Amino acid sequence: MNSNRKIFLIGYPGSGKSTYAKKIANYFNLPCLDTDKIIAQKLNLSISEIFNIYGEEYFRKCESEVLKYSIDEFEGFVMATGGGLACNENNIKTMLDNGIVVYVKASPEVLYNRIKNSKTIRPNHANDENLFEKINKELVERERFYQQAKYIVDSKRGCEKEIIYFCNQNKTLK
Repeated sequence: MNSNRKIFLIGYPGSGKSTYAKKIANYFNLPCLDTDKIIAQKLNLSISEIFNIYGEEYFRKCESEVLKYSIDEFEGFVMATGGGLACNENNIKTMLDNGIVVYVKASPEVLYNRIKNSKTIRPNHANDENLFEKINKELVERERFYQQAKYIVDSKRGCEKEIIYFCNQNKTLK
């Protein structure tokens, strides 16, 4: 196994990035990094609390810092990114330049059901009466960033096998 792989999973909240990242990291025997968890632990607050106290702009700055730090400090990893991390020209370019970027794609209906039924309170989604419309709108806005990924996989049970296959086919690992 190649220990210098840097694999970034991007996509909308609820797409399964964190779940698949753990499985892929286990397969490649690499650390599994989750940007949301790293930020929450560092600040000792939930992501929703960070948004409420410091605002989204501060959170996005933290995401960019975690991304850059991880690339510099870790030889290899699998990273589950926050849903908005890739929606910044510098961040998506940084990921594309430093590893394999995989868009874990899910339909608005799947995302809606996962978010609605999740025990995790997600920023900007709590108690949102128009949640389905909001997801649709944000997906349209974010798609131009997500589509820059080297690989796009449908978020379904077992898609980690597809991601592993793509990563094994990639001969130019960073």
